[in-house]
Amino acid sequence: MLAKFEEKEFEHAFNNQLGIIDYNSWCPGQFLEATVGFDGAALINDPIILQLFGPWHSLRQQGVALDPTVVRNVFGIMDAHILPPTSFRFNLFVQHKRPEYMEGNNAEEWQDWMKPYFRYKIQNEQQIVLTKIEQHLGQSALVLYSCPAFYTKDDLWVHIQNRTIIRNTNFTEPSKLKGHHAYTFDAPGANGRAFSEKKDIHGKTFEELVAERTKSSSPNRISKLILSAGQAIKKVFEEVSSAENQNDFILFSNIVKKLSEKKEDIDDRTVAELIDALSHIIALRFVFGTSLTFMGADRSIK
Repeated sequence: MLAKFEEKEFEHAFNNQLGIIDYNSWCPGQFLEATVGFDGAALINDPIILQLFGPWHSLRQQGVALDPTVVRNVFGIMDAHILPPTSFRFNLFVQHKRPEYMEGNNAEEWQDWMKPYFRYKIQNEQQIVLTKIEQHLGQSALVLYSCPAFYTKDDLWVHIQNRTIIRNTNFTEPSKLKGHHAYTFDAPGANGRAFSEKKDIHGKTFEELVAERTKSSSPNRISKLILSAGQAIKKVFEEVSSAENQNDFILFSNIVKKLSEKKEDIDDRTVAELIDALSHIIALRFVFGTSLTFMGADRSIK
């Protein structure tokens, strides 16, 4: 039985609750998505943005191609005024998955679980891209599959009310699912089983992984985190462009080309590099649905 809520509903609730478990994180919603097209930023709140940027429509993107003036203004303000650079630590890439609730003898992996469990399918091209991003960025980023360990809308609403979305989610790193077509689990956390050939998957909790990245990464400005993420994505797609299934990669290239077509019109190298990075980040999200959030320090870590 496929989950009764959509993947986007879960993603929205997940992003809203990132800050609840003692992290400094924020998702910009319509304002920055409409302005420059990226997903999340750390340690920012709406009143600050609205106060500094003024009327949001004055900075809004006109058309699809990223506007150099908009990019320069937005990131100049964010880097210089919104928050100190020490607030930013690492990029969090999350591939949200909608679970299937599996129960009964007809469930494909029932003999391996012998109790109700959850499952999601692994898309080969998506898994390859995420694994390569994970490899390129190493300890400077965190790349994860995320899937709720519940499947009804009632459960989703309860966890939204109680702010317990993340603690009721199962996480795993893409590199651990190489060569498999499905991932199954019966509880939140970081443990499960991958198939075709059964393989038990064990990992660190989301909290442990975030704490590790916070300690191992250096403070940075949002613009620097965007550049590192965009450059890694660009390298990955150069490596996988000859993959068997070309459709996704052709679409990706076309999106990047269109979004970045104005970067050649400016002499400011930094803005041109930001446009290039943002184009790759937006294309990754459009083609594969991968969410990117810019994370700050875990306040519980001393």
